[in-house]
Amino acid sequence: MTAPIESLRDALAVVNGARRSLPEDAEAYSAGLACGFTPLHLQTFLQAQLQSRRPAARVAVDTGLYGALPEGLEQLAATGVRSCAVVIEWSDLDPRLGKRESVAAPIATDDDVVSTVTGRLARLRDRIEPLAANSPTALVLPGLDLAPAYASPPGLVSPLETRLRSALADFAADVSSLDGVRLVAPAFDGPVYDLQSDIRSGFPYTAGYASALAAALGAALAPVPPKKGLITDLDDTLWRGLVGEVGADAVTWDLDSGALVHSLYQQQLQSLADRGILLGATSKNDPEPVEQALDRPDLLLDRTQMFPVIASWTAKSEGVARILEAWNIAASDVVFVDDNPMELAEVQAAFPGIEIVPFPTHDPDGVDAMLATLRGFFGRRRVSAEDRLRLASIRSGAELRAEAAQAGDDTDFLRDLSGHVVVDDEGGWRAPRALELVNKTNQFNINGRRLDESEWRSIGESSDGLACTVSYADRFGALGVIAVLAGRVDGRALNVETWVMSCRAFSRAIEHHVLAALLDRHGLDEARVRFAATDRNEVVARFLDTVGRTDTEGIVVVERRTLERSDRIGIHATDFASS
Repeated sequence: MTAPIESLRDALAVVNGARRSLPEDAEAYSAGLACGFTPLHLQTFLQAQLQSRRPAARVAVDTGLYGALPEGLEQLAATGVRSCAVVIEWSDLDPRLGKRESVAAPIATDDDVVSTVTGRLARLRDRIEPLAANSPTALVLPGLDLAPAYASPPGLVSPLETRLRSALADFAADVSSLDGVRLVAPAFDGPVYDLQSDIRSGFPYTAGYASALAAALGAALAPVPPKKGLITDLDDTLWRGLVGEVGADAVTWDLDSGALVHSLYQQQLQSLADRGILLGATSKNDPEPVEQALDRPDLLLDRTQMFPVIASWTAKSEGVARILEAWNIAASDVVFVDDNPMELAEVQAAFPGIEIVPFPTHDPDGVDAMLATLRGFFGRRRVSAEDRLRLASIRSGAELRAEAAQAGDDTDFLRDLSGHVVVDDEGGWRAPRALELVNKTNQFNINGRRLDESEWRSIGESSDGLACTVSYADRFGALGVIAVLAGRVDGRALNVETWVMSCRAFSRAIEHHVLAALLDRHGLDEARVRFAATDRNEVVARFLDTVGRTDTEGIVVVERRTLERSDRIGIHATDFASS
C-alpha cells in the first residue's frame, strides 16, 4: 500500500525525494498526461502517485498541448510514453460548455452543441485507440458542471444535458472496450471546481479533487496485483447467530430478521467466486452444524465454491494455515474477514502479511464500507478461463497430492499423470493472462520483476525476443495457462529475463520439460536465467540448483544436454500451438 498523498506538499515531497535518492542510472519511466486545461497541480500529483508505485524508477510526466486535446494525444502517442492519463472536460468537447471558455463564444442551439460534442468525441476516440494500443491509458470523463448558459435548472435535468450525457455514455461504452483503456471514476465527495484557479491559471480543479483524481489514475496505470483468496469467519459474519448454539435452521441472513448485511456479504462472496477468487472458511465450531447451515437452500453463496471449510476448536490461525496449505499461496495474497477483534489479532500475529478486514456486524454503514474495501482488494478488468478453473484445480491438486503420497515411486507417478503441455511461442504472450501471471506470481518467479504493458510488448515484438505461454492438463483436469517464459535469443543461448509458473502447477516437473522443449525447438544449446532471490521464490531457486550452474556474472546457466539427461524428461507430451 502506498502512503496517502493528500496535499501538494506531500506530492512534492515524493517527487523531490525520488530525485535526490535515485541513482543516475535508474530506470526512466515516462508517463503522459493529456488534457485541454493547464495541467498544473494534477501533473505533480500524478507524478507523485506513479513515483510511489514505482519507487525504483525515475518517473516523469509529459503533457500534451494546452487547449488542444486531440493534438496532445497524437503528440504523446508519437513520443512513446509508457502509460498515459487522459482527462476530458466539457470544454474539450465544445468550448461553449466550459465556464472559462464560454465567455468568448456566442450561445448556440441545442442541436449545434450536440453535433459539435458528438463530432469531437469521435475524433478523440480515433486518437485514443492507437495511443492505448501501445501504452496503457486511463480515461476520465467530465467532472465539472456545464457552463451556466447550458446547465440544467437546480433539481432538474434539461433535454440538452440528457442528450449530451447520452452521447458521452455511448462514447464511454465504446472506448472502454478498447484494449489498453481503463475508464476511471475518482471517488471524491468535496468541491471539484475552483473558479478562482480557473480564472487565474487555467487549472479548474480544487487541490482535493486533483489529489483524488491523480490517485485514481495512478491506481489504474500502476495497479496493485489483486488478492487471490478470501478466508471468512462464519458466525456473525457469513450469517447472524452462533450456529453451534441455535442450530443450522436458526442462523439468519435475511431482511425480516434484521440480518440483511449478511445477505449482502454472501452476494459479494458469490461475485468474487464467479470471478475466480478462492473462498475458504474457518470457524470455531463442530463440523456438523456448520455443514448443515452451508447446505441450506436459501444460502446466497454456492456451497461448492467454498473450499476448504475448517470447522474445529483450534485457533483460527491453524484453520487459516490449513487453508493456505490447500491453496498453496502466500498469506500476503489473502484477505481474512472476521467479526471478532481478538481472532483478527491472533491471525494477524501468526501471518503478518495477511490483509485483515473486520466485519462490523452491528454497523450496516460499516458493512457497506467493508464491501467496497473488498471490491478494491479483488478488482480486475476481466475474468480469464484460468480464473474460472482455479478452484477446480485446487481440488484436483489436493487429490493429486494425496495420491502422490501413496505412490511408491515419484517418477512413475508423474509419468502416469498423462500430462499434456502446450507451448504457444507465437502469439500467446499477447493474451491478457500472460502479463497478469507475470505480475502476480511470487513463488516460481525467477527474479520478482514486474512489467508494464509497454515493457512486455518490447520483448514479444522484438526481432530477437522469445515470449511464450504454457498450458497444461492431465488426468486430474485442465489447469489452463500456468506459465510464462520470456527472454531474448543471443546466438545459441536463450537469455531468460522472465519466467513464472502458477503454484497450482507445482510438483509436476513441467518446468524441466518446457525449458528443454524450447531449447530444442529453437536449436539452442543453453538457457541463461537471470535469477535474483526474493523472500518468496525459494522453490525456483531449488529447481535451478538441480539443473544449472551459476557463472561469474551471477547468471544461472542451464545446458540442454543436462535437461535431456534429467530423469523427469519424457513424463509429459508437448505440443506447440503454432505447429
